[in-house]
Amino acid sequence: MNEPTITDLTRRLIEACGGLETASRKCRYSVPQLSRCQTENSGCFLALDVVIALEAYCKQPIISRAMLAATPDTRPASDIRDEASEAFEACADMHRVVRLADRTPRGRKTIRQAVARARDELRDVEAALEAEETAVAS
Repeated sequence: MNEPTITDLTRRLIEACGGLETASRKCRYSVPQLSRCQTENSGCFLALDVVIALEAYCKQPIISRAMLAATPDTRPASDIRDEASEAFEACADMHRVVRLADRTPRGRKTIRQAVARARDELRDVEAALEAEETAVAS
C-alpha cells in the first residue's frame, strides 16, 4: 500500500469520525498530529492503536479492511466451499432479520449489521476464489 492510499484512507477515517476535533478526542493524537497523518508526503502515519480507537468510534473498518484486502491470500483452494457455506448462512440470517426486524432506528441498525456481515462473508468467497485461481495459475 503506497503513501497516497494510506493518507486518503486516513482522511476518510477522520471524516467518518466527524473531523479532526472529534477524532482527536477519541484517540491519543492531537489535532495537528492527525492533520499531518492525512497530509500526503508528511511521512506521518497513524499508529495501530489510534486506527483501532478511531475505527471503533466510527464503527467503520476503513483502514483495517484496506490492509486486509492488500494482504496476499494464502488459504488452500478448498476453503471456497467453507466460505460459500458461511456466506449462505449470513445471507439467510440477513433475510430473516429483514423479515422480522421492525423499522425503528434499532431495527434498521440490526438490518445494517446483518447486511455488513453478509457482505463480509461474500468478500471472503471472492478472496477464496481468487486464491484458488492463483494456485491454479502457478
